[in-house]
Amino acid sequence: MSASFPSFQASAIQVDEQKISLSPIEANPGTRDLILCVDQWDGLTNVNGTGSYLEVVKKVYEPQLKVKIKFLPWARAQAEFRNKKCDGLIAENDIDEAFVKPHIILDALELEAYYLKGKLKFKGQESLKKERVGWLRGYGFNKLVPYSISFSEVNDVKAGFKMLEGERFNIFLDYSYTFKDECQTSGVDCSKITSKPSGVIERVWVVFHNSPRGKGLARTWDDKMSDLIKAGVPQKIFEKYGQKYPGPY
Repeated sequence: MSASFPSFQASAIQVDEQKISLSPIEANPGTRDLILCVDQWDGLTNVNGTGSYLEVVKKVYEPQLKVKIKFLPWARAQAEFRNKKCDGLIAENDIDEAFVKPHIILDALELEAYYLKGKLKFKGQESLKKERVGWLRGYGFNKLVPYSISFSEVNDVKAGFKMLEGERFNIFLDYSYTFKDECQTSGVDCSKITSKPSGVIERVWVVFHNSPRGKGLARTWDDKMSDLIKAGVPQKIFEKYGQKYPGPY
């Protein structure tokens, strides 16, 4: 997502910041900092604090809370969250009883299936059932489909493309925006690789701990996002980065 995008004037959208009370959050004594763990994804969570996900999160919680971001490889970000080193985790798809998730999602993305040209005819999810598949460690894409997948996990995207080239697996599942930068800097002959939409949709949330504070943060997300969506705020933020906001559910 290196292309230039139209400028976005936040002041053009008026939202009643006083309408939403953060009392559920602040009822639990502690810091006013909101520490969120996340991986770095270009255009979504940039290390300089920009990106569609980070801008939306800040619209929800600031200025009542100060949002602080911890950038870590995804599996480590998940571990930090589970170990309660951060208040929330941005863009989680695997929800269990230890988490509290809002009703309103952060995003929904169709995963991209990368494979070697001439090695298979990709037929959507039918191919995922039959072929060996790889993805980044911690992504848990197998939990997004109602059938069994033979899969391997890799430590980073570049390693995924290398293993695909070496035929350690037949399909590498990732996101459409990662190919240009990650493949071309991996040392792989990217001309050998092609891709198609996989047919698998990943819905992601900002998730919190199952605690009074976490439940308050989740309720605040739903309340504030409802107003922001009506005002067109997340739609314009996503558009700013060349993305399409999927809607609340």
